[in-house]
Amino acid sequence: MAKFEVNSFLGSSQDNFLVFATNDYDRPFVTFYVKNDGNPVSKITIKDALDDDGYNKELIYSPSEIVSDSSFRTFPGNKNSTIFSLLECLKKNQIFYDITMIQNIPNVGIMIKAYIDSTTKYNINGGSYITVGGSYSSYTPKEPNKYVVLENISGDTQITLEKFQYNGDVSFNVTAPFEHLSFYEPFQLNMVAYRLDANNIIPEAIGNNNVTVLPTTLSKFQDINLSDYYYNTSGVKVNFLTNLFERDYNYGEQCALSVLTSKTNLTLKKVYYAPSGKYLGEDTTTLYKEHPYNRQDFYFELNISGIENTTNKQVGYVIVSAFDGSTEATNGIRYNVVPKCNQNNEIFFVNEVGGIDSFNFLGERELNISIDDQITYFRNPTRRWDKIKEIEVVSQKKNEAKHTLKTTIIDINTAKWLNELNKTKYAFLFVNGSPTKFKKIVINELDIDISDRENTFEVELEYQDSDNNISI
Repeated sequence: MAKFEVNSFLGSSQDNFLVFATNDYDRPFVTFYVKNDGNPVSKITIKDALDDDGYNKELIYSPSEIVSDSSFRTFPGNKNSTIFSLLECLKKNQIFYDITMIQNIPNVGIMIKAYIDSTTKYNINGGSYITVGGSYSSYTPKEPNKYVVLENISGDTQITLEKFQYNGDVSFNVTAPFEHLSFYEPFQLNMVAYRLDANNIIPEAIGNNNVTVLPTTLSKFQDINLSDYYYNTSGVKVNFLTNLFERDYNYGEQCALSVLTSKTNLTLKKVYYAPSGKYLGEDTTTLYKEHPYNRQDFYFELNISGIENTTNKQVGYVIVSAFDGSTEATNGIRYNVVPKCNQNNEIFFVNEVGGIDSFNFLGERELNISIDDQITYFRNPTRRWDKIKEIEVVSQKKNEAKHTLKTTIIDINTAKWLNELNKTKYAFLFVNGSPTKFKKIVINELDIDISDRENTFEVELEYQDSDNNISI
């Protein structure tokens, strides 16, 4: 658990918590001491002391190597090994937290100490092999009384977090309410805390209460350092919100990149080079920009034909960077120009680090349309139809349209990166026309096939339109 910094950024699925403390620090705890000798012949029982139908759990001494929330491995004559196994078992039970192992306790040796849920009074028995102690048995349970409300900056959304405690540290998984949402714009929230004492509502101070929740697709966000992406200081370059920093480009392809920043005046610079590395020119044009809270999204096209017509030279690659005035704000993304005669099929999506990204499928494109489901009934016609007494009539029908896109040969880095498209909750298809538009889609399947050339791959994507299953 870690305290928030001001204007903290959170991934939509990461385990980050708000933590604040009170002065009346009073928490029940339990201790477990494993004896040195003897064989385990009993079990740890944990029951609700006030309710026969309440909490009831048994932790079994097991010779199995698998540690679960109901058993731990025992090592007769080896107290240390048994302690380690019990430690892991307790971690899997949600009523215990802040679990520590204490060594060199006089006349005791090694001991496990764990704080326990303060809303229930427990009876805990360790049998003849484990001695149980602590303050839990004399602790008077207290009803939880502390709450945190997440309030949207615009004030139209409020979420009350359900996990709270009466005394001591109060912890909340702030991002949990957003794990099952499909969205592409960051949420900016204020956190407001309060407690109930004698039916009086008393505010709890939270110093760092402004949070931005990014629509990431990571299951965990521990390996990402957002300081590598958040642009806040002029002259300190960061990365675009993407994990692929070199990619191929086809003539006329539409692209997207995002910058994590509170600034809204960034511009995009595209610098064109010949295959030899000779500078050919640059431009700062974009199709359009969006500014959803602390992110700036650029949608753009590379002007390859225009530069080649002006210079009469072939463009080999383009470096794309974001600028803050005349100061370069991001490290560049390299687009290698690989002309194809195929039609562009650009898919845009929210990537793992919460930015808008894009990929162009230049291989084969297929469309399969079928009837997914239909309901019929029989009725008598209102006029004579020869000798037919009843006819079958369609009452409801669902049309199923599956699209398949394939890449041309791509390298291993691009193939691995495309797994982010497979996991994304929000993807859309670029539809070129007048006006241009983006159509929400649902990714059904993504297959990666190894080609007969070393370290090269072909990827096949199957998707459906988001309105595919509407009944008619």
